[in-house]
Amino acid sequence: MVADNNKIFGQLTELKLDWFTFVDMRLALILFFGLALGACKKYKDPEPFTDPRIKNKYCNDPSAINYNWDFPGVPDNSTCIYPAEIFAGQYFYRDSLFNATGEVVKTDSFPLSIQALDSVNLTISGFCASGFLRLKRVAFFNLPLTAS
Repeated sequence: MVADNNKIFGQLTELKLDWFTFVDMRLALILFFGLALGACKKYKDPEPFTDPRIKNKYCNDPSAINYNWDFPGVPDNSTCIYPAEIFAGQYFYRDSLFNATGEVVKTDSFPLSIQALDSVNLTISGFCASGFLRLKRVAFFNLPLTAS
């Protein structure tokens, strides 16, 4: 029995490929790669998808205070809040001057009027005896003040 097993395994290890088997394998590989490459096609992006569950609106104007709040959602600039809208109005300013011991030296009060010129520009009048102060909001929370 051992001799029969050695004879079978010996034949398997001494298997030689003849010319026809080699040509058949080459043709099979060429056919396989030809079919594989023929099955490929260029990737096409799918159509954009909007999730129907997202219904909240957000401001998409960079000059607004609430820019991109509530994102992701539906862009709607009617929800925007601008700096000039928040501060516009009439104010009454009270000022007190104290000395080193904490006693009141002088008090003063006057009305202030803040008016919006547009969404990012506003003026303050009533603070100075003559003229007004102009504020303009620029990017990154800067608020330069100019006197006229």
